[in-house]
Amino acid sequence: MTSQSDAKSPSSALTFSLPDYDLGNMPIVPDPPDASPLSFATATERSFTDAPKLTTLTMTSSDPDIKPIVGGLDWKKKTMEINGKIKPIAELKSKTSGSSFDLTREWTWGTSKYVVSTKKGVWMAKRGEDSIAVLTRLIRHPFKKDELRTLTFHVNLSEEEMIFLILILMYQDLKLPPDQRPVTFKAAAGDAAVNTTATVVGNVATAGLTSCCSIQ
Repeated sequence: MTSQSDAKSPSSALTFSLPDYDLGNMPIVPDPPDASPLSFATATERSFTDAPKLTTLTMTSSDPDIKPIVGGLDWKKKTMEINGKIKPIAELKSKTSGSSFDLTREWTWGTSKYVVSTKKGVWMAKRGEDSIAVLTRLIRHPFKKDELRTLTFHVNLSEEEMIFLILILMYQDLKLPPDQRPVTFKAAAGDAAVNTTATVVGNVATAGLTSCCSIQ
């Protein structure tokens, strides 16, 4: 699978596919499936305005020696939790420039610092000069299959670090309304047919009622 990032993935890179449209509610699975025993899943509760309220990220493993880890973002309390550790996001994130239009941020977890930036919708986390993780963007195509997101880790990381990086790479995107799965032509045509049929039946019924009940 070709990465949408500018940097070429090393042969040792570990890639996960995100096989759905709503970034806040989907599985994150290794690609190919036997590349890693780990898999992740996101779940996001949103308000009626589509603003996120609570995001949960769960890591599970087919290896019985690796215990499940749960992370999350509490958008109301503005906190991040990983494996029972709760931190205010304001303590973890800081600007790298004075510009309000620059989305580049420095994130800190434990003794590790990461700079997260975006280019053409692709999110990248770097540690120093090294690319650590890349989250590609969703690319829609009108006449062929959409390109769904991928997540690639370029170095070996602990499970807790992986959880942290996934959360911070998704952080800005999760603030936006979720991407919707496209409606197929068949489904759209079916809906249109149902609506048309209902309109025709309604018109016929109205005409019949008017005809039989009108005063001559």
